[in-house]
Amino acid sequence: KTAFILKPLLEKLGASAILVRSKLEPVTKNRAQDFSDPKLFYRTSEIRARANLINQTIKPDFVICLHFNGTASKNRTQDQHFHIILNGTYTKDELAHEDERFEMLQRLLSGTITEELALAREIAASFNQSIKLPAYRYPNSSRASQNLANHPNLWARNLLANRLYQCPVIFMEPYVMNSIPFISRYQKNPEAIYQEYAQAVADGIARHYSSQ
Repeated sequence: KTAFILKPLLEKLGASAILVRSKLEPVTKNRAQDFSDPKLFYRTSEIRARANLINQTIKPDFVICLHFNGTASKNRTQDQHFHIILNGTYTKDELAHEDERFEMLQRLLSGTITEELALAREIAASFNQSIKLPAYRYPNSSRASQNLANHPNLWARNLLANRLYQCPVIFMEPYVMNSIPFISRYQKNPEAIYQEYAQAVADGIARHYSSQ
């Protein structure tokens, strides 16, 4: 729903906004039952199918991945937070794979991080101004994440999506869906959450490109 609200907001600004999915069906032709582990369906097959669509057909200037964050806990939490993930922080184990080394070099040589950082800063500023969620911080012991540019909201992680999509990728991680504050708000007015999320992203994009 957030994407459907964001699309006309961007089009009103003069952008051409294309949704990777326009209905509640996966892009991949595979289904969860086709795999021994269902995670291979939504973490690998679906992301690779989206990457093929983005890289071969849509060929966008940038991609915004609209996520709602959550924790692994089965219990409700009190905390909500916000961060944006950009590509980076490849671990030794990940770099042992030839395909990941190749994809890392592709991103390094394309220079997408320059545009990603600039755009992510403006979207983060827009979120912080309008929604005011605390910044999430990964544990200092984490080897798979690293803070970027000393910005409290920007973090580097090697995700399949932000590695495979051949353009700047802004991977949004706001809210915490299993937090008490989020659940309370969602039960009262879910549309308000979708609207504020979409508006904050649109405002950040507008701020970035109007300054160029």
